[in-house]
Amino acid sequence: MPLKNTRVVHPDWSEHHQPAARGTMTGLCDLFNPDSGPAPYPLPEDYDPAGTPIATGIPCRVQALTSAQSAVYASQPTTSREYLVTVPLATVQVSAGEQGTIVKLTQADDPHLPGRTLRVIDVQHGTEIWERALIVSDNLTQNNPA
Repeated sequence: MPLKNTRVVHPDWSEHHQPAARGTMTGLCDLFNPDSGPAPYPLPEDYDPAGTPIATGIPCRVQALTSAQSAVYASQPTTSREYLVTVPLATVQVSAGEQGTIVKLTQADDPHLPGRTLRVIDVQHGTEIWERALIVSDNLTQNNPA
């Protein structure tokens, strides 16, 4: 228990460590708000099926959280995997769930990651936080196979 009128953790602890966390983000990603409804016809030249861009060239770090898991939905076999994607804390706000923000990986040392489209399923929060942690899902039947 700390002494009266003292703090165990310095008030600038999170802010102080954010540059170090940012230094671990060696990839780049773009963030999109998913579009609802079918694609427009005819497709505009700049149309991206991921949705409406909200931020591009965002530094990120990606790591797999789960092994690929197979399931059958509506008679369709699917394979999915969850990843942890971290972005700078100051990144625009993202949403989670069925209509969650789309993360499109654009640059990574791993040649299997660029081009993958991931949907945010959870946004992690905490009292001491150095980066924004996103739990995302990758449906391998709709992306680059692993």
